[in-house]
Amino acid sequence: MGSWQNPYKTEVETSGHSLILDQPESGWQQADIKSFISTSKKYRALFLEFGSGSGQHLIAQAAANPTNFYLGVELRYKRCVRAAQKAALEGLENILFFRGDGVALIHSIEENLLDGIFILFPDPWEKPKWQKNRILQAKNLPLFLEKLKVGGTLHYRTDHAEYFSSAVSLLKSQSEWGLNYVTYDMLKSEYRELTLPSEFELLFRSQQKPIHAIEVIKG
Repeated sequence: MGSWQNPYKTEVETSGHSLILDQPESGWQQADIKSFISTSKKYRALFLEFGSGSGQHLIAQAAANPTNFYLGVELRYKRCVRAAQKAALEGLENILFFRGDGVALIHSIEENLLDGIFILFPDPWEKPKWQKNRILQAKNLPLFLEKLKVGGTLHYRTDHAEYFSSAVSLLKSQSEWGLNYVTYDMLKSEYRELTLPSEFELLFRSQQKPIHAIEVIKG
């Protein structure tokens, strides 16, 4: 019996999904994303979502804002394929999904390119020995600043209180970021209508969990 093959990985590698760009084994290079960058500059603004999952949030953003371009980064093949299929069914042309490592990808794009970054319900990596894997941590903030335009925003949402408090303290401690808003219960706040939910947010809403949110702006 042969070894198991991920059918979604095989699909990405063999079918040539027009809305998916798969990370090369050698890692992202600027040449890999040159065509995407050229396409995205035809749009008014460019937004990136780390961990875009099955595309609930990003597809809604792309449908609501056709003059903007949206880039989702997702490590799991299945979620990436599902998201691309949904976007294709809606006929969206202002969206693309990168299957691979998000931090590695953002290293490969040019400076002052992004108008916004979404980090929605990332893995909290709860154990202290795992927290070095968190996407929102001190070592990544200079990278986010470098890739955002002046006036670009970083939007973070989670149901995890400790991770949120840590992120809020970190962002407030850095003078390069200005605070647009922060709330520990978004659904009961004045900011409820400012955002579109992800699939994880819909799940946590159904469980009556408070949604914590912060948005900061590059000064």
